[in-house]
Amino acid sequence: MKRILIPTDFSACAKNALKVGSELAAELKAEILLLHVIYTSNGLERLPENLSKYPELKSVVAKTKQHLKRDQEHYEKITITTQLEIGTPFQIILATAKKWKADLIIMGSHGTAEKNHPFVGSNAQKVLRGADCPVLSVQKNHTLKNIKKLTFASNFEDGCEKAAAGIMDFAQTVKAQVQLLYVNTPLNFKDTHYIQERFQWFEKKNSKLKFSHAIHCDYDVHRGIAHFLEGEKKGIAGIVTRTRKGLPSYTLGIAESVTYHSPIPVLSVNYTK
Repeated sequence: MKRILIPTDFSACAKNALKVGSELAAELKAEILLLHVIYTSNGLERLPENLSKYPELKSVVAKTKQHLKRDQEHYEKITITTQLEIGTPFQIILATAKKWKADLIIMGSHGTAEKNHPFVGSNAQKVLRGADCPVLSVQKNHTLKNIKKLTFASNFEDGCEKAAAGIMDFAQTVKAQVQLLYVNTPLNFKDTHYIQERFQWFEKKNSKLKFSHAIHCDYDVHRGIAHFLEGEKKGIAGIVTRTRKGLPSYTLGIAESVTYHSPIPVLSVNYTK
């Protein structure tokens, strides 16, 4: 994991994503590509060579380059390259990640503390749904404490080991111990013996890692994961999201809901069967 893409709009959560990313890059000896996308409705697909014909855009470009330079210089010990593009942010982010062959995207995201910036319909949500590589979502108050602990929530059914491969690869890279979390709900109640069997099955599929177990009972999976994570002030959470083609942007999956409510950074992997 040597290439980390960090999109920025220079907001508080984006700046914190860069802070978390710089700490992770230092740990992994990775490089960062800091990307800003200028949104425009005038149909431009790339920045024009002669900006004098677009005075308003020229001013925005100049200010943006200053912001990127300041953020770059603030983390002198990390290799950071900056990139400025024009277009629809989430589309440019996904295309850049693919072209640059990013190993990880670190994305600033809004949470429950920011009522005026709902996560629903945001660029972060669309990147979660479309990224080919893992995405680490970071809110403005998140910190990277104890990266050696990763809580992975799942139903641990057959096939989940393939979906979780990117998360387990990350855990192995940072040498993290993985806490397996199963949320038991009234409508899909499983006895402890069954859950422990699923834990053991998953461990055999990932024998190079060290594991611990946690079972949490709640009324639904979304709420259960969020409630459990409230007691986790350190580490990161890991969860698989599935491509939801054809669904409206306000349809939240479990991974997206967890990302919105989590008190710690959330590592998600998009998986399509």
